[in-house]
Amino acid sequence: MELQQENSSVIIIFDVSYAEDFEVIRKYIVDQEIPFIAALNQDNLVRFEWYFSPENNSATLIEIAKDSDAWEELANKVIGSPVNEKFNEFFTIEKLTVLGEASDSLREKIEPMNPEFRPYVAGFATY
Repeated sequence: MELQQENSSVIIIFDVSYAEDFEVIRKYIVDQEIPFIAALNQDNLVRFEWYFSPENNSATLIEIAKDSDAWEELANKVIGSPVNEKFNEFFTIEKLTVLGEASDSLREKIEPMNPEFRPYVAGFATY
């Protein structure tokens, strides 16, 4: 196995809380958010996955993009959209973590969300 020396992908982890009923949020994600993001994606995201803890009213959204520019391109299309506004109504971002090499323009764009940036060091993937 050859070890990966570089990784241009960017992983964005949103840890959120919510007050709305879980079923209302689940319906929004399945019926509105996922189809909307998928339609805009144009292969920018490799993964877009929600994980919920309904008993704690918390969730994690994981987005994996090909690279920083790909995620920023998609984010530019999503920010300010009705689906994004609904996201902001439902969720409070408790923590935003960006794994990988984030471009200066991406860093500037999401700085108001107080993200934690963690650059890639080394590793391997087998998928």
